[in-house]
Amino acid sequence: MTFRGLIYILKRARVESRLQDILGAAIQYGLLFLGTIILLQAFGIDASSLAILASLLGVGIGFGVQTITNNLISGFIITLERPIQVGDFIKIGDLVGIVKQVGARSTEINTLDKVTIIVPNSRFLESEVINWSHGNSVSRLRVPVSVAYGSDIAQVKTALLEAVKRHPEVLLRPEPEIWFQSFGDSALNFEIMVWTGDPRKQFRVKSDLNYAIEASLRHYGIEVPFPQQDLHLRSPQLDEIIAILKQQAIDVPASSIHTASPEPLPSQVPSPPVEQPVEQTVEQTPPLPDLLANLDVEALAEAMQGPQGIDLQVSPEQPESAPIYFTGTAAVAWLRQQRHYTHGGAMLVGRWLLQKGFIYAIAEDRDFEDSQALYQFYRDSPAALAKSVESPSSPVISDGNDTEIYSPEVN
Repeated sequence: MTFRGLIYILKRARVESRLQDILGAAIQYGLLFLGTIILLQAFGIDASSLAILASLLGVGIGFGVQTITNNLISGFIITLERPIQVGDFIKIGDLVGIVKQVGARSTEINTLDKVTIIVPNSRFLESEVINWSHGNSVSRLRVPVSVAYGSDIAQVKTALLEAVKRHPEVLLRPEPEIWFQSFGDSALNFEIMVWTGDPRKQFRVKSDLNYAIEASLRHYGIEVPFPQQDLHLRSPQLDEIIAILKQQAIDVPASSIHTASPEPLPSQVPSPPVEQPVEQTVEQTPPLPDLLANLDVEALAEAMQGPQGIDLQVSPEQPESAPIYFTGTAAVAWLRQQRHYTHGGAMLVGRWLLQKGFIYAIAEDRDFEDSQALYQFYRDSPAALAKSVESPSSPVISDGNDTEIYSPEVN
């Protein structure tokens, strides 16, 4: 009798479909074993004489089919206890899908990607299984949300409830809940608890809720923060550099600051000494503060001249000319607003731009000041215009990758 014949008989006997495969396989193997014993007796072979050989073979076969036997017994237990059934929406490990068939050795799961995966039955008994369809299909979804510090908590709760209650898959009984979970490093953390009657749609429901929550928060003007950290830089030499720049502002040349070179140590003097070392004076280069040492001055000058740069104005002496001038006050305000410098830092950067030749003062003897004094960029200066006239085929100022953007005099 074939396996299909056994299944046909079990169907006619109205045996439950889940038991047909197991009973069919058990009956088929049992009949095969009895048939083998009967044939041995018919040929005059004493089956008892084969007991020792059968026991040895049984041990070897037992080790070989240990996994198969484990899966067969697991399938029998699953069929009797029914922790999972055909049509259940389950999660086992990383697999999420619908049970399509529970067989004698394995179970077929159809994932959300419409891919059929065959899982051994023993895995359902050896690991944790989430069955959303077991018993009551109503399940709860958790959606985390974070808002910025300073937000109105009552308004946040109202915005979140309005967003989730509008979704058709969210049940109004039990009611949705908004839990205030914690005070985060840069945000207030909430968690939305909603109930749904179809767990198979939970992933799409979460996505729809995230869209609705974002729109509701934007409607109420509630900010969703991002992780941020404040970095405070301190330079022990900043006061000294500011004092040096102040001296330069009142026409005290830096070259007037000299220092005597130290005399060489006795161990460094050649023996016999030819002559006494002569006292020398060398120019002392003041160290740069961290603000200027890490500053990309070319990129800063380019940004100041860009579409979002400093507002230019015309010269009071030539009202009909093109706007190519800006005041020191406008430059300081731009540096504070766009680059978040302090007033002292903006002044330091402005003096550095002037010293490096990226900006020019209309009055040649004037330093960079937070006043209505006029300045212009190098591209608008007489030197740059003269250079462009002398070499029209080699532009000085360009936004390409192969030409210079600026060409100030480098000290």
